[in-house]
Amino acid sequence: MPATRTPRAPFLAPVLAPALALALLAGAAGTTLAQSATAEAAATVILPVREADALATDANIIRKHIFTLANPFYEGRLPGTKGAERAAEYLEFYMNRAGLTPAFAKDGVERASFRQPFNWGSTTAVTRAEVSASAPGVDAPAFEAGKDFNVLGMSASDTAAGPLAFVGYGIETGPDGYTSFPEGADLKGKVALVLRFEPLNAEGRSRWGEGGSWSERAGLEPKLSALVERGVAGIILVSPPGAQDPRVNRLETADSTPPQRRVDRVPTVMMTMDAADRLLRMSNAPGVSLEALRRAADEKGEITTFSALNVTIDAAIERTPNVTENVGGILPGVGELADEFVVIGAHYDHLG
Repeated sequence: MPATRTPRAPFLAPVLAPALALALLAGAAGTTLAQSATAEAAATVILPVREADALATDANIIRKHIFTLANPFYEGRLPGTKGAERAAEYLEFYMNRAGLTPAFAKDGVERASFRQPFNWGSTTAVTRAEVSASAPGVDAPAFEAGKDFNVLGMSASDTAAGPLAFVGYGIETGPDGYTSFPEGADLKGKVALVLRFEPLNAEGRSRWGEGGSWSERAGLEPKLSALVERGVAGIILVSPPGAQDPRVNRLETADSTPPQRRVDRVPTVMMTMDAADRLLRMSNAPGVSLEALRRAADEKGEITTFSALNVTIDAAIERTPNVTENVGGILPGVGELADEFVVIGAHYDHLG
């Protein structure tokens, strides 16, 4: 007996994800244009009025869903956000309305839910953020969280204290034997002050990257993990003065710097250039400034320890898992196709 075919079901159009719907519409338009190139080819796309009307109805339904899900009300739909939940509710509603069968199990019952929850990333909340410093005979400046520094997302929840050590760009190896860690350098128990990016040329761009662009050595994770591996107690990241980069005046946050397994063993913050300068001036070292140290690090990697300048970083981060959900429904097959499936999938989340 030949396989039984189900009638075309216009009500399935509402459950197509926008990305797939766009692809289908673009493909249909491209085919029509190509087939209309000659009169002979055009004849192959003539449809009965009834079918043409049905196709137009389906296209209009798909377009309405695209416009709805692209509305700002649904936000960026990052996993765990209200926008993602609204979009999931929308899809579930139309799958149920279309008469589809739930695709997922719930409470041990098969095909009882259109939703399949799972964890995706986490929400980071800084619950403690303090940086202080002390030096003999020097009034300690106040450092304000959110203004002078931020705890980074790769920070440990811990307290670190130790003498300040300027470590330049924190780069293990660079061209012409460059290294920020000379042989015999001891960083154990120190709070490292490290520059973002890599050695600068006279225009404030990379000395190593093609056309002045940053090379792979400018990456944040490799330099911070190199410091952790050398036993630092804590890390202060700061942008190098004069760098030509849109991020140079940006104070990163816990949200903008995701956790890194090789880094999150010590308290880690980012300071503004002004706050780092105030910190360095506490050392009373002659001619010391962030810019002077940066220029020295551009030429040669070295470590400068300010033994009398003790810094304390106290940081705590709470990470709450983000719960998001797959949304799926099933249109059961019939006849000899009852045990076969055609899987149609697309993302309904995005970062817009």
